[in-house]
Formats: sequence, C-alpha cells, structure tokens
Amino acid sequence: MLPRIEQLFAEVMAAEGYEGWTLRWLEHDAYCWIDQKRIDLCPMDSEAECAQMLLHEVAHISTAAGHRNKHHPGFFARLEELTQKYLGVGLSQYQLEMKQIYCPD
Repeated sequence: MLPRIEQLFAEVMAAEGYEGWTLRWLEHDAYCWIDQKRIDLCPMDSEAECAQMLLHEVAHISTAAGHRNKHHPGFFARLEELTQKYLGVGLSQYQLEMKQIYCPD
C-alpha cells in the first residue's frame, strides 16, 4: 500500500503545483504542516482510506489560511474536488462523518 500512496502523493503534488513538499509516515495520526511543507500520514485499514486521508491533508494546503476552524465548508468542497479528480469517487463514509461534525447542515 505505501508505495502506491507515495506515488499518488507525488502525482497530486506535481499536478497541483505544490513544490518541495514531503510525505512522512507515522504510526498514528495525519497532519498537514504548511510551514514545513510536509504531510504526515499513517497507514490505515485500506488503501482507499489512506488515499482519501492523503487528499484530506492536501486539501488543507489551499484552504487553511485565514480560518480558525481548518475543517470549514470550503475545505470540504476542495476535498471533494480532489477526491473526484484523483480517485474518481466521492467522499468516504469517514470523511462524510467529519464533514457532518464540522459543517452540520
């Protein structure tokens, strides 16, 4: 799984014009460190979940500035755009649950 996610990371970063970014694997958690140009990611239950979490962190790059809550409607719109573009699917159940928590209707 890890090599395929690393390949997706390289593809997305190049296509989106995000130069100089690195991916670091951790045992737990995921985070986007904008100042350090680094995304931390942990292996998940499936490759599909891991790919969506990678795109979740990538979505923070262009949506975090100026927002106290980093999970706002614009963030989820960007995440949905990236997920459709690179995975050809909608948001996973986990991402939909996060969206409902942070942006209830």
